Amino acid sequence: MKKNILVGLLLIVLIQSFAQSPTYQALLKLDHNVNNNKFNVAEGPKKEDFTQRKSAIWNNVYFKYFKNPAGPQPDAGMRFSVMRQCLYSIYCNADTILRVRVLRGKRDKFSVDAIVSVAEGGNIRSEKLKSREYTVVKEDSAVLVEVGRELIKPGSIVQILVEIESYNVRNLGPFNFTKPVFGNFDFILSTNIPEPFQYKIPDGIILEGASLGSMSLKEFTNATPPIVSYKVVSHSRTWIVPQNAGIENFTFPLTSLKFEKNVGITEKKLMSSK
Repeated sequence: MKKNILVGLLLIVLIQSFAQSPTYQALLKLDHNVNNNKFNVAEGPKKEDFTQRKSAIWNNVYFKYFKNPAGPQPDAGMRFSVMRQCLYSIYCNADTILRVRVLRGKRDKFSVDAIVSVAEGGNIRSEKLKSREYTVVKEDSAVLVEVGRELIKPGSIVQILVEIESYNVRNLGPFNFTKPVFGNFDFILSTNIPEPFQYKIPDGIILEGASLGSMSLKEFTNATPPIVSYKVVSHSRTWIVPQNAGIENFTFPLTSLKFEKNVGITEKKLMSSK
């Protein structure tokens, strides 16, 4: 009995010691992600977007890998999440109420930003809207964003960005390419997926470009040092979604998941995350 108590106390001391160590503190700061470099919200609309009256719906997906602060154990508590950025860049022919509905999982976190840009005298002036200037409705399976007509001038471009974070890796998406208004739209989908995650690509979308990169993970070992850097290949791809293909809503279902090293979370636990 005393032996069990001593073992338990020793284990608690070891965990507390690790929680205060530089290694654990470094893990807390760990926030590795791989994003698609072509997706740049800060770039804003270009002059030709105004002259050509062009709109776009762009969905961008990448993965995050980080330490779960709730788990002090050295070999547990790492997390993956899927980040989905849904950008609606809409040329407005008239002052109108603009509504955008982005699909999401019930437990997914989300944030919303809205920017209105106008072309004046050869220059582009952009203004980020305050949260009170637009309406956000949280539904069980979607986020509804509405911008009132008083904020939209004819000839302006409204950009609505909804960023969604999900722990469900079993499906990427759902991706929604339904036009919120009539007009000339580009439908773009970009993904950056670490190689251990394999997904089925839906039929009908057209691959426009692909490149290879890497994602930094951590390998947990029984040796010294106990945690070492570990890189996996990351596949960056960009697709065009044809407007006449009848595939406005779709997902990428997971087909396999396999890590060659101990990355602090098992495939089984990842598959059960919601």
